[in-house]
Amino acid sequence: MHHLTNKVVAVFRRPLAFSFCLALYLPLISLAQTEWVEFSTYYPGKHFSAVRSGLSNPAAVAIRSMNEWTEVWKEMNPPPLGPPLTMPGYESTSPPRPEPEPTPVIDFNNFTLLMVASGRYPSAGYSVSFTAIIWDRGGTIVKVLKTSPGKECVILDVPTSPIAFALIPRTDRAIVFDIAEAKVDCANHEIKRIDAPRADSPHN
Repeated sequence: MHHLTNKVVAVFRRPLAFSFCLALYLPLISLAQTEWVEFSTYYPGKHFSAVRSGLSNPAAVAIRSMNEWTEVWKEMNPPPLGPPLTMPGYESTSPPRPEPEPTPVIDFNNFTLLMVASGRYPSAGYSVSFTAIIWDRGGTIVKVLKTSPGKECVILDVPTSPIAFALIPRTDRAIVFDIAEAKVDCANHEIKRIDAPRADSPHN
């Protein structure tokens, strides 16, 4: 979206009368070439948790193939390390270690999968979600909201790693994640934005 801002600034450097006409006209052009994209929140697998992604680092990704999705899924669900725990004398009756859940099948001929992960936090109370997806002349803008707990919030002292997925119609256009952050005011039951959005390009 920054390229649109730069163009508007350049317009206002022209003579005042000409700039005023363009200032009225350009928003109409922008609206005519902007389209809201329908999306579906996606919950992959049988044991998916929106607060325990298994990913330690923040990520914003557009996934367009089963190969890409399989790599992400393996990172989210690494195989267990070491031999299974057993009790002496009961090795034969110990249940086998469960196999990792296979990668959920997605029809990438018709869909693109979006993923945003916040990284690891030392406590509960954090979340991430998709708020809107917009198509314009420059590509697809994915708006994301990350929330964190305020001082008045009562939270559990357990590590969390929030994550969210969304399915959109298949696209090969450029995708930019527009991420905003906010704090939850538990005393007043409000969410207060704490910074300006930042644009993160997907890892392709």
